[in-house]
Amino acid sequence: MKFLITGATGFVGSHVARLLVKQGHEVYAIIRENANIWRISDIVDSIDIFHADLASESQKIEDYLGNVVPDICIHLAWYTEPTNYLNAKENIYSLQASINLLLQLSKIGCRRFIGVGTFFEYDFNLGYLSESSTIKPLSLYATTKVAFSNVLQGFGSVHAMEIVWARLFCQYGPMEDERRLVAGTIVSLMRDQLMKTTKGEQVRDFLHIEDTASALCCLACSNFTGEINIGSGYPITVKEILSQISSLMGKYNLIDMGALPYRTSETMFICSNNYLLKEQVNWQQKFNLTNGLEDTIRWYAENSDYGK
Repeated sequence: MKFLITGATGFVGSHVARLLVKQGHEVYAIIRENANIWRISDIVDSIDIFHADLASESQKIEDYLGNVVPDICIHLAWYTEPTNYLNAKENIYSLQASINLLLQLSKIGCRRFIGVGTFFEYDFNLGYLSESSTIKPLSLYATTKVAFSNVLQGFGSVHAMEIVWARLFCQYGPMEDERRLVAGTIVSLMRDQLMKTTKGEQVRDFLHIEDTASALCCLACSNFTGEINIGSGYPITVKEILSQISSLMGKYNLIDMGALPYRTSETMFICSNNYLLKEQVNWQQKFNLTNGLEDTIRWYAENSDYGK
């Protein structure tokens, strides 16, 4: 099948693109002119890359795709700069670009659109979160994701396009930005730097990036439409994650747990209900937390110059 990927240079998108290539699909990627392609440097010869501004209404998709009509689009491009993205105005631009992409793909006949959302859309007071849980966005990032989800669902109900909205929970793994929890901890310990943390009682749902990519690809190739969670369904405390990393690396003394206070608005329990993903899409998880962390630590040990 012909796949169009946006956000292919990002953490999630790069793993999705690599898996689609491995599965033998035709992969087309739209990326920014100045994008750093280090995450996909090993597959650039196996995909067709187009440099374009998705938000530009004057730049038509057929101008760079030519006669290619993708069967499926997996739309991952969004502003996600760590520490800055939750309330950044760039979320508005990402929403505008996403709507523009949707309209243009519909015009050329793309039959299936996979939009990628976030667990931040939900009401965190509910604990385990299912697709029917209350939506309660508390940031601009979540609000614009919800807005695009609503546009997609309304659009799909009156136009000949299959619509999926996949809400991702927490990912970790090779090529993750080191400003995030798992990668940041691994890199700090590799450098023998002290890692100061909270008490780590927060419960989260972490899924290895290759499992996240396989879930998105499995979902894309299925007949499922509608909203769906992508997570492990397994609650784990931040303390357990940090303890496993330090144990696997043999650097117990470099985690200063309890050195930092919890944030005022800290949510203590977030976990997905992934029943639909397992039962209706028939997705199977490959990594548990231990072998997933081992794989991640191994990658950082072997790629100390990553991103350069």
